Amino acid sequence: MRKFIRIATRLVAVVAISVLLIQWDSYGWWPVASALGKLSARADVAREHYRVLTYGIANPMVSSYSNLLHQRYGVEFQAVAGCIVSKALVDYVTAYNEVSMAAVNNKFGRNIFKEIYNVTKENGKQSDASKAAN
Repeated sequence: MRKFIRIATRLVAVVAISVLLIQWDSYGWWPVASALGKLSARADVAREHYRVLTYGIANPMVSSYSNLLHQRYGVEFQAVAGCIVSKALVDYVTAYNEVSMAAVNNKFGRNIFKEIYNVTKENGKQSDASKAAN
């Protein structure tokens, strides 16, 4: 009888863990992905390797934005996926960028991302105006 109880207990534990893993997988492993994103960002920040992760289709403004960000502040802008992304990847990127962007803004003492965005937007308007004039 004791042997049966031990086997049944182990079987219940294995089934419970399997159900938990299947549930987490169906929701995109969100606790694991977020934790890994923050951990990776902290490791990069500790080495003074600053970058921002992104996903989706890039447009010309994104290219200009990423170039300015790298030229002026040495911050990389890295695309990690195209349009189709999992919940886990979204959680990882969000958590990574939370830590990374806060560290970059802390290092430079201001919101450089907003600054670069405004410069890129202004450059885009000037480019559109010059194209319209021709």
